Amino acid sequence: MDSRSRPIFVLGVPSTAMAVASAMIGANPGVFGVPDLNIFAEDRLETAFSEMQRLGPAHADGLLRTVALLYAGDQSIEALQMAKRWVFRRYFWPSEMVFAELCARVAPRRLVDRSRVYGVRAAAVERIRAAYPEADFVHLVSHPLRAAQNPFARRPKRDDPPPVPGAAWAEGNAAILASLKDVAPAHVATVRLEDIAATPETALAEVSARLGLRADGAAVAAMMRPEDGPFARPGPAGGAFGDDRAFLRDPAAAHRDFTAAMTAPLPDEAVTPDVADLAARFGYTVRAEAPATPAAPAPTDA
Repeated sequence: MDSRSRPIFVLGVPSTAMAVASAMIGANPGVFGVPDLNIFAEDRLETAFSEMQRLGPAHADGLLRTVALLYAGDQSIEALQMAKRWVFRRYFWPSEMVFAELCARVAPRRLVDRSRVYGVRAAAVERIRAAYPEADFVHLVSHPLRAAQNPFARRPKRDDPPPVPGAAWAEGNAAILASLKDVAPAHVATVRLEDIAATPETALAEVSARLGLRADGAAVAAMMRPEDGPFARPGPAGGAFGDDRAFLRDPAAAHRDFTAAMTAPLPDEAVTPDVADLAARFGYTVRAEAPATPAAPAPTDA
């Protein structure tokens, strides 16, 4: 497969920080970064698109905005109406066939799909790998004690127990690792968000080189301005979203907040041993809780 047509998929526990870093990768001049397409959420566009609409129109906006820009040259209300017609003309196509058309449309650039739902659905990654065995994946990670609001997580209820530090982080990243376990290491780049925040020129050049993309100064400079991307702001009515809302509301502020959050001191908290072990796999050092001392057996009558 020609490397120019080989897509790149960005996975991670959904958060505003992931949105910022994903937009940076999608700003490399050798690629075309898109918002949430969600095409591989199901086997066919019909079921994927209808499910996204059922979850809320915003979940379908990324595909509509992408089609509008690629086929009409803008994201106006009229272009979004055209995009809806484009979708319904392909409604019963297999998902991989729809995605292949978009890849061909952006060629010779490579398409970067950062759909957040892929990080929480192993079946989506299975579909991607079946359609694109040579696809590249970027797994974005951060320290388990950095707070991140996952928009796909269940909202806590009043009587829920207090959250365990790092537990949601571990669950999400363990699921992503499981979905990538059979992918050749050459096709998986694990990138720490802290590295992008602390030394963006170095980290972005390294991930670009790993993906076979331009890693020169001009390419990296473009990647350091995710707020300049064509999807880094709300669209018009009928296609306003398609990405993290905090990022869309003010991408420049989200970028600044990303840098501040990823370089801020960490809380002094201990995590469970399994969280600490997983964190070590990504190069993080985390204090593990001491194992609980077993309770002494109750005395028995002689």
